[in-house]
Amino acid sequence: MSRWRGETSGQGAETSRQGLQRLDPDIERLVSLAQQLVSAVYPLVSSVGLFVSAVCPLNCNLEAPDMALVCGIDLGSFNTPSYVAWLEDGEILLGSYTASVEQPLPPAPGGWAPAFTAIDGPQGLPVPGRRTRLCDREAGVPTKSLPTSREELATWPLYRPFLTAGVELFWSVHEREIASVLGLVLLSDLPEAGIICETYPRYVASRLWPGWKLPSKRRTPAVYVETVWSRLRAAGYTCANEIVRPDHVDAMLCAVAAEACLREDGIPAGTVGEAPLVDPAGRLLREGFLIAPA
Repeated sequence: MSRWRGETSGQGAETSRQGLQRLDPDIERLVSLAQQLVSAVYPLVSSVGLFVSAVCPLNCNLEAPDMALVCGIDLGSFNTPSYVAWLEDGEILLGSYTASVEQPLPPAPGGWAPAFTAIDGPQGLPVPGRRTRLCDREAGVPTKSLPTSREELATWPLYRPFLTAGVELFWSVHEREIASVLGLVLLSDLPEAGIICETYPRYVASRLWPGWKLPSKRRTPAVYVETVWSRLRAAGYTCANEIVRPDHVDAMLCAVAAEACLREDGIPAGTVGEAPLVDPAGRLLREGFLIAPA
């Protein structure tokens, strides 16, 4: 039985620890991930001529260090804090930082980058001809209509600071090779940099607890925090920090999505969307996977 659906706290904690210990992200596991990405992406990119096909080849020579640390980021904007949850062996450490093009990702505790970082923020815009990304439609993300270019984004009326932060963050990470973007070429020269991906906390919660109606974090923020954290705690997770903000538990849900990338031998089964495409002329990514547990 899934540890999210009826197990006791102790059983959940043990499952979490065993999962991280069993799935050491070594060469074979990362190559397996690359193979699944190729099979998922090739039919799409081969038919799209506008963008760069940046799929990791099957013969990637990857030498990844042992990394059990994962990270979840509840992205704010470039002018407001983003909240961070570091997760390792069932233990969560909370933090915050202000993202920027120069520092798109938070400094990791101990100096070692996480194996996977899952971010609640858009990695890119729709392909031309669409107003909504496939992953947003499938996950029920509230951004039903999006701009299709940087120029349009600059005057977009809804969620502009948040959308800009996501698009710029992922592009900065990709362009500067700070980390690999899930679905694009893995940085074989920098395996210690880890992999970043996109997620959405409410969709993650719907995958973890099917049929559960999530409280409103705007109308009843304290209830939202307590109910989400109580379910995570029952699943075996611990946190020494004070948990008082919806951003805290949203970052935790993002970290759980990142953990799913460690626990499964490829893209997690709850993932929606389609592989990201690189638009060099537009200097941005388009579409993309949205990660969630099975």
